[in-house]
Amino acid sequence: MSSPATPVKRACDSCHRRKVKCIGEGTNPCKNCVSSGLTCTYNAVPQKKGPKGSRAKVLSELRETQRQTQLAASHHSGFPTGLDFDPQLPHSHSHHLHPQHRSLSPTYAPTANLLRPDLVRACLDHFFHILYPAQPVLDPQRLHDVVVAALEGSSPAAYCLIAALCGYVLTRPDAAVPPQALPQVEAGGGDGDGGGSQALQPLPGPAAASVLAEEAARVRRGVDSVEAPTLTAVLTAYFMFCCDRALDRGKAAWADLREATTLAVALDMHAEETYGKVADRVLASRMRRLYWLLFIEERAYAIHHHRPVTLYPSIQLPTPDEDPTEQVSLTGFLHHINLYKPFDHTFVSLWNKAPSAAPPGWLGQLQKQLSDALPAYLSTMGGGGGGGLDGNDGGSDVAAAQTVDLEVSRGWLRTMVWQLSVSQGFVSAMAQDSTMGLAYPVEISGELLAMTAQFSRQAVEVHGIGMVERLYDIASTLVDVLACAPVNAPTAYEAAGSREYLHRFIGLLSTLPGGQSHYVPLLLSKMANALP
Repeated sequence: MSSPATPVKRACDSCHRRKVKCIGEGTNPCKNCVSSGLTCTYNAVPQKKGPKGSRAKVLSELRETQRQTQLAASHHSGFPTGLDFDPQLPHSHSHHLHPQHRSLSPTYAPTANLLRPDLVRACLDHFFHILYPAQPVLDPQRLHDVVVAALEGSSPAAYCLIAALCGYVLTRPDAAVPPQALPQVEAGGGDGDGGGSQALQPLPGPAAASVLAEEAARVRRGVDSVEAPTLTAVLTAYFMFCCDRALDRGKAAWADLREATTLAVALDMHAEETYGKVADRVLASRMRRLYWLLFIEERAYAIHHHRPVTLYPSIQLPTPDEDPTEQVSLTGFLHHINLYKPFDHTFVSLWNKAPSAAPPGWLGQLQKQLSDALPAYLSTMGGGGGGGLDGNDGGSDVAAAQTVDLEVSRGWLRTMVWQLSVSQGFVSAMAQDSTMGLAYPVEISGELLAMTAQFSRQAVEVHGIGMVERLYDIASTLVDVLACAPVNAPTAYEAAGSREYLHRFIGLLSTLPGGQSHYVPLLLSKMANALP
């Protein structure tokens, strides 16, 4: 009878390949594999020794083999391989329309283990379940291809896109991301003497978002997106804009948005014929939607911050049948486009103090276009969870969050047109048109506050800092109106409870991310200085 087999002390597979002394027990991971980031195995059958080779070369081969093995396993976790995200166009610079698959210098190389698969999954899940109806610019299947390229390290451009997208999601207070998936730092900072290991703790959402935004910005500097623009680069710049704006990085956000619109023009996304050259209908649909989303964002940012615009309504609107696989209604997205389409170069120039006058009756017509831009029953919808936008069968097409966004956007745009009317000398207490009357912002405020009261706080706060900015602009204008209210004609201003509206605005802003810390103090200060 033979005795039970005992472990034979021999080199692990990796140390054997590298021709180095194995510091292990034959079963546990050896120290060499741990320090080199390799999986320690004892699977190889001992063979006769061969000629010695370069140990560094062998180490690289081992890492690559194990990386490929891990990548193959990603098929089972929902991330298919391959990268086919950017459209192929019969263009003189068509090779510029693909993410760069190349290695970067260490200065621009991605940080190891920062972008974790479980973090990416959680952020994608949040995006497609919560944000996609208002930002329908990504295709799930093709984005999964990009995720694989980002995680495997084969495409720096794909890595930047996913890092920017995850950073944007992490700025949102409603994002449900497992703590172990977040970027981590040493608890207590460590004493720097190298003795012992420090416990790691996850960064909170905004701090984690800042880390990912800075990571994407750093790696992106190693990718030539200027001479070699791609759709991936446009998307990356857009999500960087969303992230930096939510983090209150105003100058960086403006630079991101300008980069996104400039790259879009460089790709001829403003030309209708471009979309006919894209063989993949799904990608063509996402390109078209992205152009219109940038159009909306640029208009909104330009009006709020008095900036110029680059994009114009020069292509056809998205249609429901352009992507047969689409499961989400585009009704709310299309209504949002229609809200901003009337704000042309004339309005932006006048808004930015161009030395010219508005055509007679034009601002009144603009107010009418805003009134007609949304279905009449939208503002009467009540609260729980659904919308009632369009649909030939009268069914619910848009979630409550989109309804709130559309109505607040319209109220804000009405207020901005009224402000321009004031500067152009068209507003009067005797105006026959109520939109040109002194008390029009009071009317807008009452309608908006009545509408938002029908919906949950989540339906309002889901829109982030953009919603806070618009509500503050409306409330700030209301303060200006009350400060100028004639003493002998209080009924038009006070009878409707306009001062109570201000307190309700303060209550609403205080519940929204960024409102309590920044915009509520601004509004209170303005009220203290302007109102008796």
